[in-house]
Amino acid sequence: AHRLGAKPNTQAPDKRNIIVKFCRRETKQNLMKTCKMVKPRNLYMNESLTKTRSSIFYGLRQAKRRFPNKIAGFGTFDGRVYAWLKPPNPNAPQARNSKIMINSRDRFEDICSNIFKCNPTDLISKWIES
Repeated sequence: AHRLGAKPNTQAPDKRNIIVKFCRRETKQNLMKTCKMVKPRNLYMNESLTKTRSSIFYGLRQAKRRFPNKIAGFGTFDGRVYAWLKPPNPNAPQARNSKIMINSRDRFEDICSNIFKCNPTDLISKWIES
């Protein structure tokens, strides 16, 4: 574990963010699940994503705002990006959201053109490549 950024020059409390890398994947998963259930104050946890997957996550956030009738939600787990798409006919019996993994630029562009019917540059103006 270490703090991010330069140490403050004053005697004020050190409020820099802390980055933690776990030795065991299960420890990280248990801590993230617990924080999701308990929701502690002044503690925010998120996964470290590659630059491409971070761009995809941003694009899905924009898609959720623009197309709330097509995307139910999105999230990450173990560095992978997932989206939950709403069914075409939500009133049909047995209609459920479908979970898909979107971890590459090609997959995101495919989802944009086939599901959202938009250009990927409408959601992500500039890709951050790794």
